[in-house]
Amino acid sequence: MKQDSRSRLKSTYGYSVHTGVDENGFIHRQTVTPGQRHDSQERNTLLLRMESQLYADGAYSSVETRETLARFGVANCMQRKG
Repeated sequence: MKQDSRSRLKSTYGYSVHTGVDENGFIHRQTVTPGQRHDSQERNTLLLRMESQLYADGAYSSVETRETLARFGVANCMQRKG
């Protein structure tokens, strides 16, 4: 809920943009999802399967992600949760 200019509550919709970039900052993939969808659900969509390292925020960090990276031989350079 958000207040409009007359202080009335108004429902809003939120979205998240997930972007995969290479080491030079060039965008190779991008998705837009509803705001309530967790970031980690977009991991496989953004991976090209030819990365040597993955840098991501802690939202992408999970046992499943670490196992996926190990399976593809990708170095885990994600931020740690907490």
